Amino acid sequence: MQFAQVEQQLKQNDTLTSLLSMSKSATTANAMSFVGARVTMDGSTSSLKDGKAEWRLDAPRGGSATVTIKDKSGNVVSTENMTLNAGVQNFRWNGRNSTGGQAPDGDYSIIIDAQDAQRNRFAVKTEVTGVVDGADFTGDVPTLTIGTTRTPLDKVKSVSRL
Repeated sequence: MQFAQVEQQLKQNDTLTSLLSMSKSATTANAMSFVGARVTMDGSTSSLKDGKAEWRLDAPRGGSATVTIKDKSGNVVSTENMTLNAGVQNFRWNGRNSTGGQAPDGDYSIIIDAQDAQRNRFAVKTEVTGVVDGADFTGDVPTLTIGTTRTPLDKVKSVSRL
């Protein structure tokens, strides 16, 4: 009787291993379908390319903000003030640093310090958009690459074809 139970557990383990393998293959195929697509995802790091970097901002209410752009080493490259509207809006940076020079292509992060008319600070959610160059499957969750930026597949908010 015990031998039959052990044999049954071994067959179940083989079945589960096979199902996991099929699931991983399906996830890989799904992630590869993102290559060449424009995706929007949670994040604060965008790639500056040809003098253009863009972020999508989602403010819970209107107000004013100081926008700080930092390079990948954490150095402040640019600071500017803007008016925020409640809801979703785009912020485009032309790659100009605080002295007016052109920053080199690469990854830059954005920090939004926002406050309403009563000077109450509030958080602004940031998202980035870009065209997927590739996918990495070395971790538990596939990671999409946009330039040098890597984002887990589960952080993707929207996908569109070019």
